[in-house]
Amino acid sequence: MNSGSPLERSTIFLSGFAPKRLKQGIEMVLHVPETKAYRETMAKDFRNQMGAEAKRHNFYTLQSLLQQQGWDPGLIDGILGSRTAAAAAQFAKANGLSPSLGPENPALWEALSQAAAAHLSLPVH
Repeated sequence: MNSGSPLERSTIFLSGFAPKRLKQGIEMVLHVPETKAYRETMAKDFRNQMGAEAKRHNFYTLQSLLQQQGWDPGLIDGILGSRTAAAAAQFAKANGLSPSLGPENPALWEALSQAAAAHLSLPVH
């Protein structure tokens, strides 16, 4: 294969997985593009997916902390819905904070973390 070609291909042999209508022993060949652009696109998609998962985890944590403090964020699902936004705004207002929501507001996270830590029951030895 010419290594300087714009489209390199990887060949994957799938023996034993041929449909029944094909005769035994026939090999199917699948060509997968191995271009730099393809790899970069896949990496970008992966980073976007990981970013979305991280944001979902942050909202899941936010919902859990709000619920522990007696606020109603709705279903604990990691999705920023109207009930989560309202509960966060109510918590922020009750604690003298700006009602803006999310990781962009470290004061909200700090207040939630401190409130949760204040209610921890630690074992006494």
